[in-house]
Amino acid sequence: GDVTVVNFTIGTSTYTAGSTATIANVGTLVIGANGAYTFTPAANYNGTVPVVSYTVTDGSGSNVTSTLNISVTPVDDNFTDASETVSTLEDTAVTGSVLTGTSSVDGDVTVV
Repeated sequence: GDVTVVNFTIGTSTYTAGSTATIANVGTLVIGANGAYTFTPAANYNGTVPVVSYTVTDGSGSNVTSTLNISVTPVDDNFTDASETVSTLEDTAVTGSVLTGTSSVDGDVTVV
């Protein structure tokens, strides 16, 4: 018969095929009965996702368990930088920082 996914397990939690598994601070995973899966990482998560074991059946009583290993590679997220506009009187020095108004989820922003 057709091979289908019965369920999948992450850690000590087991989910039926088609259910959404939420892995705290890591992301969500859905594995359909047809074997198609979607993993959506949590915002800014990178690293190894806990191992997922899944069970498939051929419909005639035979089940096989295998594993799905997912890793998320970090990317350099875009950051924002507001333009600076300053004015000064003639012959008068002006000071400031070109980093004013910058922000990044990846950490500190520096001038290179």
